[in-house]
Order: sequence, then structure tokens, then C-alpha cells
Amino acid sequence: LGRYDFVVVGAGSAGCVVASRLSGDHHQDPGVSVLLIEAGPSNQVFQVRSPFITCPFLQNSERDWAFRTVAQTRTDDRVSYWPRGKTLGGSSSINYMLYVRGDPRNFDQWATEYGCDGWSYKEVLPYFLKSENYVGPNNAEGFHSQGGPLHVSHMADANFRTKELSERFVASCRAAGISHNEDYNGASQEGASLCQCTVGNA
Repeated sequence: LGRYDFVVVGAGSAGCVVASRLSGDHHQDPGVSVLLIEAGPSNQVFQVRSPFITCPFLQNSERDWAFRTVAQTRTDDRVSYWPRGKTLGGSSSINYMLYVRGDPRNFDQWATEYGCDGWSYKEVLPYFLKSENYVGPNNAEGFHSQGGPLHVSHMADANFRTKELSERFVASCRAAGISHNEDYNGASQEGASLCQCTVGNA
């Protein structure tokens, strides 16, 4: 394979961004060499390019690691299927283009309990903001921004039927005692929300 200045293992969302920033115009040395390694096949297939139609066919396929959880005590010891992308783009290629950040409490736990300096949610939030070009109903709390390369929108805004169905689902959750969360990529992920997607021109 030769020699490289940097080797990035895993061509998922994070791996592709890291490889891009280490190479080309993003790096101080334009001659730097970067090797990006991915275990799975290409994502240039119809099933990935038409996700809302064909995503179910990617599950348990060669482009899915198809993990299973350990038995969950709070779900009567059930084992759950946990799809993870095994292709260029990683899980972002098989997740219906949903945009869901990690729970802020997980980031804070990494920082406080596991000694991962710089990984609290407050410290990683600027990088989420830098990556994002958000087109949504609100940005009052400072959890979204515009101008980044990743287009984020509310899919329900693009289609009246989808929006009507989604709003009925949220209303049903409220009736069942589940609170409405205006923005699950904001301060908290708890509650029922309309989904955010990595879709431009929605």
C-alpha cells in the first residue's frame, strides 16, 4: 500500500470529514498523503441513492454490520437489532438521511467519568455548528447555525402529507403522556419530535 502521512480507518461520516480536512486545501501542507480505509463496499448503488424507497433493503445486507444489542433488562431481556453502515458514508448511507446528534448527556459522561478532555457537549457543540447549514423553524437557543457543508432541514416541511402524518404522531405521543420536544438536537433529546434530515432544498 505504500507509506502515508495519515491513515484514517472507517469511511463513515466522521472518517470522511477527517480525511478531507487532513488533505487538500484544509491542511497547511498540500502535499500531505492520506489513506482512507473502509471495510464495506461502495455506496454508489440505487439502494443508497434512493434512501426513502430502498433503505429497508440495506438492512442485514453486505452494507450493514447488523449488530445486536445485549439483552436489555428494561425491555424484558429482549435483544435488539442495531443497524450500522458498512459502506462509504457509514451509517449515514443507510439511516434514511436522519440527522440525530449524540445525546448531550453521553458527551458529558465521556468528559466527566472517562477522562475524555474536550469531549463535553459544550466543547463539541461548536463543531456541530460549524458543520451545519440549518433550515428550520427556529434557532433561538443557539443549537443550530447556517453556512456549513451539511444541509439540515425538517423533512415534514417539504411534503404536506408527511407533515400531517408526523404531526398526528406527535399529537398521539402527547395524548400518551410523552412530551413534545421542538428540537431533539437541542438541549435535550427526550420527547416526541418531527425528524431532522440531511437534505438540501427540501
